[in-house]
Amino acid sequence: MTLEDRILRLARLGMTPYQIEEQLGIKHFTIHIGYHKTLMQGYSENDAFFDRTAAEQLSGTVTENFRRISLKKRPAKETLTEEEQIEKRKTKQAEARAKNTEKKRSYYQRHREEILACQKRWREMREKLDEKHKRRKEKSTGKARNASGADAVSGNGQGADGNQLSA
Repeated sequence: MTLEDRILRLARLGMTPYQIEEQLGIKHFTIHIGYHKTLMQGYSENDAFFDRTAAEQLSGTVTENFRRISLKKRPAKETLTEEEQIEKRKTKQAEARAKNTEKKRSYYQRHREEILACQKRWREMREKLDEKHKRRKEKSTGKARNASGADAVSGNGQGADGNQLSA
């Protein structure tokens, strides 16, 4: 008799998966993975299995311990209407925003001098850079006017001061 046949026979007798695993020496909580179809076939052929209460079906020390642990982890879920859920979500978001704002404010208060000094340095560097760009722009526009000839001679034969040059 194969393992599947024995699982089928024990399932027809109404034994729980845990009891079948104990009887056959299979590692616990693995029968559903490898022999689920056979197990369900045996249970479907046994009407007495479905007549038992949930407590009777979940007999066994390991199963009872596991059930008690899982009940502790999952409290009963409250059912809220859609409007209540939206209101609850908005309240949570508002609390999170207020908490975040308070964190930012307290951080700023703790590091105020450092932040202000950094902002001052940044402004000074920006002003220096703006001046540098301004000088470079003035210099490049001056070169563009004088780029047509050497020695500040423009293309129309006049000098930089506007007087006619003689050759």
